[in-house]
Amino acid sequence: MELFGAPFWIKGAALFKIAIIDSFIAIIITLGLIYFITNSIIFESIINELNINFKINYLQEFGILFIVSFAISLISSIIVVMSKK
Repeated sequence: MELFGAPFWIKGAALFKIAIIDSFIAIIITLGLIYFITNSIIFESIINELNINFKINYLQEFGILFIVSFAISLISSIIVVMSKK
């Protein structure tokens, strides 16, 4: 690909695909852990004992995690592809 002057987006296409898939896997694992911990009996007893009103918006948290993980994956992939020059 370098012979024909392909842009770095095409050169690192596999790297970008792997980074995006890894981001989705990390989001799913993180949300699963957050859901499990916030619905555990121990966590609820601690929150009740401290008199804290705790409600979590899972859709908003998913959006934030998606944006952050996607940005980190893209930036790191771009750095790797550009450093190969």
